[in-house]
Amino acid sequence: AFVYGVPLVAFQRAMSRLFHVLGEDHRCFNAKAYDVNGDGTVGWWEFCLLWKEERPSVRLSLAERIFLTMESPEMSRLGRLMSMLVLTTIFISAGGFIISTLPSMQEQPCPTCEPEPFSEFSTIDTVCVILFTLEYITRLITSAFMRMELPIMNQEHIIRLMCTDELIRWPTKLERVWDFLRAPPNLIDLAAILPSYVAWCLPKSNPEDGGDGSMVILKLIRLMRVVRAFRLGRRFE
Repeated sequence: AFVYGVPLVAFQRAMSRLFHVLGEDHRCFNAKAYDVNGDGTVGWWEFCLLWKEERPSVRLSLAERIFLTMESPEMSRLGRLMSMLVLTTIFISAGGFIISTLPSMQEQPCPTCEPEPFSEFSTIDTVCVILFTLEYITRLITSAFMRMELPIMNQEHIIRLMCTDELIRWPTKLERVWDFLRAPPNLIDLAAILPSYVAWCLPKSNPEDGGDGSMVILKLIRLMRVVRAFRLGRRFE
């Protein structure tokens, strides 16, 4: 005969593993309590009854809430506000760089010197870089505490954990940070920040020795932060 429900043994194991992932090992779950018709399985309506009574939920730590606010702005109003702040900062930074290349926005420190952008552009860029750095460091630190295996982050992964017999292993904090660092979007964010610090650490170059070209390249690399703007923009589609 065709079985329309999930056998109690399999259902007990799957739900126990789910509560373990959610950090609710204290629950005394009993699948037999939801076998209403006594056929040895849990069907759809019996599962709906379970969901209503058990109310599985995810309890996030403060660090996880901060990470999600920064990384997944679509999940909260504060996240959307933070995302709009980052977007605005990106456009101000990129716009300031483009405008600073106009001859009318430059001045000569001395008669024989190359024209340089007004000092206001340097101030704007410094403020933007500091904001980007604080935002990146905040996400980096909180990533150590973010459980990426939670349903809100990866539904397919949680389903696989529930339906298989493989040992559930939690990543260490260092492993979580490493996963954050090597993620392509975060590599782009880092590449957009580092050139500013490199430029600040290097001595001011003389155009005659060819050092001015390397500074231009560093400034162009900083425009990679515009990619972050497109990435954030897609979250609101």
